[in-house]
Amino acid sequence: MAHDRPEPHSASIPPIDCPAWCSDPGHATELARTDQACYSDSNCVALSLEEVEFGPSGKLWQPSIRTAAHRAFNAKPVVLVQIEADDLDLDLHLTATEARQLAQHLKSASALVSTPPRMIRAMLQLFDAMRFCGRRGPRTLARRAVTATKQARTGGDG
Repeated sequence: MAHDRPEPHSASIPPIDCPAWCSDPGHATELARTDQACYSDSNCVALSLEEVEFGPSGKLWQPSIRTAAHRAFNAKPVVLVQIEADDLDLDLHLTATEARQLAQHLKSASALVSTPPRMIRAMLQLFDAMRFCGRRGPRTLARRAVTATKQARTGGDG
């Protein structure tokens, strides 16, 4: 006896409505819930300070962090952060607010490690000098800027 396959959708299983960022609009007629998940195009950062590994196929494999927008079946959209390194394959699901907070923290931390402390001190001294520019004149500002720059280059405090 031949069994007929069900139609792709019935009245009880409506097709999903993909968000504009979904990179696979062809899955809207899928029946399985896991196939009704939406993903945006992803962005990947190779972790250059981590050890390069040999993957299962024998090819070199660089640990990485990948991000994308994701919406599972009947769920709210989230930011998906995938961490792939060594034996670790971790998916983190962040709200939009959490993702923005993490982005700001990463930006702040990267500024700390990419800006030498002496330059930060020099910039603060320069900003301090700029506040008094109107009272003491532009020559004072210029002298303070030169002094702050010299101190930043030599590491001196005074």
